[in-house]
Formats: sequence, structure tokens, C-alpha cells
Amino acid sequence: MRDKLDIRVIIILAGLLGVCLMFSCNNEPEGNSDVIPKVEETSSPEEAALPHGRKLSTDQSLSAEDKRKLKEAKGIDVDSIGIDDFVALLNEADTSSHLVFFWTLGCEECPKQMEQIGAFASKAENRSLNLVWMNLDSKEKAGSVTAKFRESGLSGKAFRLLEEDQSRLPEIDPAWKGNVPAYYFASGGAEGILYDRPLEQDELFVLAQPFTI
Repeated sequence: MRDKLDIRVIIILAGLLGVCLMFSCNNEPEGNSDVIPKVEETSSPEEAALPHGRKLSTDQSLSAEDKRKLKEAKGIDVDSIGIDDFVALLNEADTSSHLVFFWTLGCEECPKQMEQIGAFASKAENRSLNLVWMNLDSKEKAGSVTAKFRESGLSGKAFRLLEEDQSRLPEIDPAWKGNVPAYYFASGGAEGILYDRPLEQDELFVLAQPFTI
């Protein structure tokens, strides 16, 4: 009889021990977990609009799908253009006036000049002057050019001149060697005026005045 009692006690104690072990495992503090939380990588608004895992850099261009996603996200595209199409754009209307700004990613003075042009164009009396932003970087940097332009928040038409046509820049002005920043004022198909140097804000207002009438 005693032997049967001892066996029952052992079974009961084993059952209680199993229950205790089960609750101990389920209530283990989170701090003791061996699972390392995944750290989410941060991305720019431009990269967030791209396909999963895609990054913008100075050495990659945007695919057609990337450009579509960026356009839906915000801002405008920086499209490639040849110099013949560029000239046709300037001559598209006899009464239109254009301010073309030539720039590159590596130009240290260009961001300040672009901000200055944006402030100039925001004034009501200057809105008749069409802004054209012309980038002179290579196609390998097209993705970064688009991202940089969107980041600026500027409006107007934005293009990147095809590399094969950049040797034809003297057709705009024979004395110009393609240095940036550069301003080009054109109106009604007439011969334009080029300034291949930075302009002060007051100087910009004076030089642009004949083209805003």
C-alpha cells in the first residue's frame, strides 16, 4: 500500500514540476531574448519612391519605371534633350521669353544661383519669363540629377543635354566653352544673350528686365 502511495506522490510532483517549467518558459523577460531586432534603414523621399532595394547614387541612371514612380511621388522629371530640340524649344513661340540656366552637380556656385533664380521667378512681374534648367552632367549621373533637382523644389522645364551634343555648345555662343554656372536669355526666336558667370541678385533683375516686358 505504501509503495502505491509513493508512486502517486512521485507522479503528482513530476506533473507539478512540468507545469512550473512550462510557465517559466512562457514568461521569460523580453530582455533575455536571443532574437536581434532588425534595424530599418532610412532612405530619402526619392529613394522611398523607387522599387524595393533600389538606391540613388551618382553612378546610376533611372529606369523608365523609376522615373514613373518618382513623377508620381512629387516634382518633375529631368529629361534628356538634344541641342536641336533645345533650340526648337526656345523658338516654339514668337512672343515667348526664356531664361536658361546651365548647371552641373559638381558646380559649387550653382545651388545658390538656382535658389536666387527661384526667388526671382516667384515675383508676379517676372512670371512671363519661362525658366529652363539645363544640366550638363553625363547620363550615368541622371538619377542624382533628378533627385537633386526635386530636392531644390524649383519649377520650370528641366533637361539634361545629351553628351554627344555638348560639343555643340558654342552654337549657342561661339565664345562659350561650356563652363557653369551660365545664364542664357532668349526671346521670340531672336539671338540670345549668354552670361557664363555667377550673377548677383540685383544684376539678375536688371539683365532679365528686357525679357519680362
